[in-house]
Amino acid sequence: MRKIAILELLIVKRVQSFRAVKEQEVALMISSITSLESGPVHLSEMLLYLVNNAALLTLRGFALANFSPRLEWIHKFDGLEAKLNKAFMELDKFYDEVIEEHMKRKQPKAKYEDLVDVLLRVRSDSNQNISLTIDQFIGPLYTVTINFHHLLIILFVLTPTVLLLFQWRSGRRIFPPGPRGQPFIGNLHKLGELPHRSLQHLSSIYGTLMFLQLGSMPTLIISSADIARELFKNYDRVFSGRPHLYGLKKLSYGCLNIASAPYGEFWREVRKITVQELLSAKRVQSFRAVREEELALVMSFITSCSESGPIDLSEMLLRLVNNIVCHVTFSKKYGVEEGGEKSKIDAILRDTQTLLGGFALADFFPRLEWIHKFDGLKAKLNKTFMELDKFYDEVIEEHVKRKKVKPEHEDLVDVLLRVSSDPSQTITLTRDQIKGVLTDVFIAGTDTSSATVVWTMTELIKNPKEMDRAQEEVRRIFGTKDMIREEDLSQLSYLKLVIKESMRLHPPAPLLVPRETIENCTFFGYDIPTKLECSSMQQQSQETPRFGKIKESSNLTGF
Repeated sequence: MRKIAILELLIVKRVQSFRAVKEQEVALMISSITSLESGPVHLSEMLLYLVNNAALLTLRGFALANFSPRLEWIHKFDGLEAKLNKAFMELDKFYDEVIEEHMKRKQPKAKYEDLVDVLLRVRSDSNQNISLTIDQFIGPLYTVTINFHHLLIILFVLTPTVLLLFQWRSGRRIFPPGPRGQPFIGNLHKLGELPHRSLQHLSSIYGTLMFLQLGSMPTLIISSADIARELFKNYDRVFSGRPHLYGLKKLSYGCLNIASAPYGEFWREVRKITVQELLSAKRVQSFRAVREEELALVMSFITSCSESGPIDLSEMLLRLVNNIVCHVTFSKKYGVEEGGEKSKIDAILRDTQTLLGGFALADFFPRLEWIHKFDGLKAKLNKTFMELDKFYDEVIEEHVKRKKVKPEHEDLVDVLLRVSSDPSQTITLTRDQIKGVLTDVFIAGTDTSSATVVWTMTELIKNPKEMDRAQEEVRRIFGTKDMIREEDLSQLSYLKLVIKESMRLHPPAPLLVPRETIENCTFFGYDIPTKLECSSMQQQSQETPRFGKIKESSNLTGF
């Protein structure tokens, strides 16, 4: 049998006779890969299908009887014997059909014979030392098929690999410039403790449109105002997706807020409702009394403490903004409990901001999300989410039970509840969707506002000349007024420029909320694939010469 297999089946001439078949199948596979432009190709599965080594897989399984023959009886109960019998019956039936088909047709010439033709010819050859029965015929056919796969794997895998490399080199996409990545982690090691500073340094080397491979996530970094303007103006829909970040997905109730909701009808309607009902000039002006009341309390506290020692301005401003946001959103302050202690919601707010701004491995390697079950991140997220959800439920229930208020006295929860019960709206907001919108307002509106004021005060302290000029303008315009009203702020032209300069140097969000492409496109001559994350560096964009005009016109030389 071994002699027949070697002389008739495995000789070089016989292997070469199937060259046309191999080339045809490889050509079909390459054509299939070339036509797929929508995303990644599952190459392992495609090559497995190409080589068709399913027979090999049946021999790789674990069988206890192979190591302990006396325990062969156990396979009657673990299902292995049943699987083997089923596979054998199907294989035997397949071989019978193939052999019958070959026996009925005319014997082809030797150079056109396939493996079954060779075995049938040997079986009917009277010069052979043995005469093969059908079962003896099938047994070698199965064995030869298995061994023949080892040779075919080399031929089939090597040839497509060479062709794929050629195809990749001749038709690969042109990405924006960026640093060379490392295996597995890509450019992740380039990010330091302050990612925006690391990206700022890299963009100064590779340009204002930069490509990074952060783990398994391809990322586009924009650090130019002109490029960002082009993106938002002409490519807004292409870049309208949002990546499902690990922490944000949980704390936003499955991406039901404006910042992370996928582009679609829900996002458009919620954004429309938010702009018209929550962020309109009339609505913002309706909360003016709240802002002035809270500011008066802070100024009174600072005056009373001015002689007792230093004041933690950062903490005070954060609490001020938090009180205003809570009052505007919930008609109630949650910033401080009795005795001046921080409230529970203040702790929840800090934990939420820490989790949203922290590092999560799943954001760069989505398939490794399971690791957060063991490193404690998932537990922290669940704990914070449950506390936040409980707080929202209490606030919403309180608003549902109280009497309906007039529109001019509504807070944000009243507005969202009214919109959710309005039949004229295109969509009906669920409770989770209301909570998602509240998360946007409550979480995003607190830290950013306080950080802007803190950085402005920090820069003025560092630059005494500019502080003196700002103080002189305030004293010259308002004199001995006890309180400055919001309508008076328009007269402070120099202070406006100071705030703008501070925001240019220290934007409250150095990296804007990331976006994600929903389809392939060409952007500034570069190929941009789908599912690519895009982040815009606000600070770097504002430091371009175009933005330098503000600095020149205001003469803020100290900054």
